[in-house]
Amino acid sequence: MEISQHLLAHVAIIIILSKIFSAISAKFRQPPVVGMLLIGLIIGPTGFDLIKTNIIIEFLSEIGVILLLFEAGLETDINGMKKSGKSAIIICLSGVIVPFFSGILLAYLFHMPLNEILVIGVIMTATSVSVTVMTLLDMKKFRTVEGMNIMGAAILDDIVGIILLTFIFSFLGQGDKNAMGIIGDIVLYIVIAGFISFFVLNKVFEYSRKTSSEDTEVSIGLALSFLYSWGAKISGMAAITGSYFAGLAIGQTKSKNKVDQGIKSIGQSLFVPIFFINIGLTTNLRSGNFNLVFAIIFVLVAMLSKIIGGSFGAKISGFSLRRSFSIGVGLVPRGEVALVVANMAISKNIIGDNVFGAVVLMVMVTAIATPMMLKMAFKK
Repeated sequence: MEISQHLLAHVAIIIILSKIFSAISAKFRQPPVVGMLLIGLIIGPTGFDLIKTNIIIEFLSEIGVILLLFEAGLETDINGMKKSGKSAIIICLSGVIVPFFSGILLAYLFHMPLNEILVIGVIMTATSVSVTVMTLLDMKKFRTVEGMNIMGAAILDDIVGIILLTFIFSFLGQGDKNAMGIIGDIVLYIVIAGFISFFVLNKVFEYSRKTSSEDTEVSIGLALSFLYSWGAKISGMAAITGSYFAGLAIGQTKSKNKVDQGIKSIGQSLFVPIFFINIGLTTNLRSGNFNLVFAIIFVLVAMLSKIIGGSFGAKISGFSLRRSFSIGVGLVPRGEVALVVANMAISKNIIGDNVFGAVVLMVMVTAIATPMMLKMAFKK
């Protein structure tokens, strides 16, 4: 009943506040995403608890992050991505190994049981580039060498993290599917998505350009984004990975510009702001469900391990120290991937409220800190 009465008002307030605080952030020379994240905290349970999230806002939020990564795929320079292939693999591996063992060491020093030790290691590896993508797009730095390597490493990071999680859950006797099954699903998804991208998309858009409807190409782009996201999700990957693949594929067609303009208009005006503000609406830093000392150390280790791991991988790939640091910072955010792993683990009684609370704090702090750190990292 409450949803039907107040939902439209809540959505209107979220949109208006997102634009106001984005403008305030820009005035202080900070990426707009910082303002959206902060206002989410202020009007959410951490602050004045004015708006509560619900299933509708959650759904609109999921659409928002899907469209954001779809836009990132459209903006990606495919030739630049090909050139960054080798370095992205090295950055991904280094950016997974260092956080994984850092998390294990942290949990061990706090005398946690083996199940929590292993899951904390996996949570530390998760990268969510939605905040980074938004920041790089705002700064006009997405198509840079750093941007291409961050995206390449993050996509690989997602796949490696899912496989690692599957192995850990299987080892703990909590797995729903064996690791080979997950790998097989991922490979099948990539084959099907690749076939559609190379042999079907151009013909579909060529036909759509001949129709009388002006918005047909944008509508088809949206549909493909959702289908690719759905396929990625059921294969074991994050939905945003599939959305990025869809954008990458459509970006190679003649309909790229038209689809890009339509997606930006739809996403940035409604769905993307809801996604970032909803992070604050779902975060309650006053719940007291975590040990503050452990949570602060947890967040610091999460940030430093990603910066060190990503920077080290970039440095041995031949990047300068400044560019390596920028790439490392770009891999810092944790978001839906870390929360999904933590939710799965707590539902299976593998981790407790103390660890889950620390994960929530990590997601919020890295989301707010990364845009500011990226802005500094890109300054010469």
